[in-house]
Amino acid sequence: MNKIIYSIGILLVLFLFTACEKEDTLGLSKQTNYVVLTMAGDELMFVDKGATFTDPGVTGTEAGEAAEVVVTGTVDASTGGIYKLTYTSINVDGYPASVNRYVVVIDKAAVAGVDLTGQYERTFYGSPKEGTFSDWTKVNDWTYTVKDPGGVNSGDYGFNITVYLVDATHIVVPIQTNPLGGTIFCSSTKGGVAPDAIEHTGIKYIWSVKGAGFGTNPRTFEKV
Repeated sequence: MNKIIYSIGILLVLFLFTACEKEDTLGLSKQTNYVVLTMAGDELMFVDKGATFTDPGVTGTEAGEAAEVVVTGTVDASTGGIYKLTYTSINVDGYPASVNRYVVVIDKAAVAGVDLTGQYERTFYGSPKEGTFSDWTKVNDWTYTVKDPGGVNSGDYGFNITVYLVDATHIVVPIQTNPLGGTIFCSSTKGGVAPDAIEHTGIKYIWSVKGAGFGTNPRTFEKV
C-alpha cells in the first residue's frame, strides 16, 4: 500500500512540474533580428554601352554585427536594356532580407537622332480600341516623359512617367512612383513581374502597365 501511495506521489509531483513549465513558457515568442541592408549608390543606375559597370554594393548588419550579403543577377554592359541585381542576407534564424537595384544600359550612339516625340493612339487593349492617347515628350536623346501611359484619358490617369530609349528600337520603364498609389513600371508581356526591354518601332509599341489602377493586358499604341 505504501508503495502505491509513494508512486502516486511521484506522478503528482511530475505532473505539477510539467504543468508549471508549460504555463511559464505559454505565450512567449523568440525575438529575431533581421539583417539591415544599406545600399551604396542609387537604386536606379545608368551605364553607357561598352563601359564598365562597377557595383557600389550593399552592406548588411545583424544586431550590430556584419552580415554576409549575396548578389544575384548580372549587368551586360554590351547590350542596351535594364538589369536587376538582388542583394540578399539571411539572419541566424533563417529569415531573409533583400533589396533590388536596377541598372539601365544605354547605347547613346544608337539613340542619337532618334525622336519618339508625338501622340500615340491606343488601338488595342484586350480588344480593338480607339480614341484614347498617350503623349511623348523628348527630354534628351535617351529620356522621354509619357503623359497618360495607359492611354485612359480620364480622371487621374493623365500623369507622366519617365521612359528611357536604350537603343534604336527598345525602351525601358523602370519602377517609379505611381500617383494612384504605390509604384508603376511597364513590361513587354502581361505576365512580366519586372521592367524589361520593350520594342518601339518609332511608330508603334506594346506594353503592359503594372501598377494600381491599371489592368495588365498589353496595350498597343500607334503614332498618330
